[in-house]
Amino acid sequence: MEPVTALAGLLGVLLVGSISPGPSFVLVARTAVARSRRDGVSAALVMGVGAVIFTALVLLSLTTVLARVPLLFTGIKLLGGLWLLLLAWRLWQGATAPLALERAVYVLHAFKKKSKRGVETPKHDMDLIRSRLKEAEKQDGATDP
Repeated sequence: MEPVTALAGLLGVLLVGSISPGPSFVLVARTAVARSRRDGVSAALVMGVGAVIFTALVLLSLTTVLARVPLLFTGIKLLGGLWLLLLAWRLWQGATAPLALERAVYVLHAFKKKSKRGVETPKHDMDLIRSRLKEAEKQDGATDP
């Protein structure tokens, strides 16, 4: 494994991890609100530096171990592939059946607009979607499952 390739992969993972909220985000936000913006920025920088140091140490250790034990690297790749297959299977099994209206295709745009109040969809939009679905089923002659 080339060190540059391994470093690029870990930097990509760090980038994804840094843009997704987690416990550190809550701590930084709470610090910024409770104390000051400067303290919040300081906390974020300290966490970022800590993540870089931790990643560098892991990269050096893991690269050394995997270079000496190629079978372990192969095993890790196989386990990662099996994990991805398991996730794909769960996603496939959890998918719901699409709306089956035989004579026409209706666009209900249930998720076209984003809520102005966070993650919840406004009641007005949900009522509109439900009424359009009922009208589409009525026009198609479909019945409720």
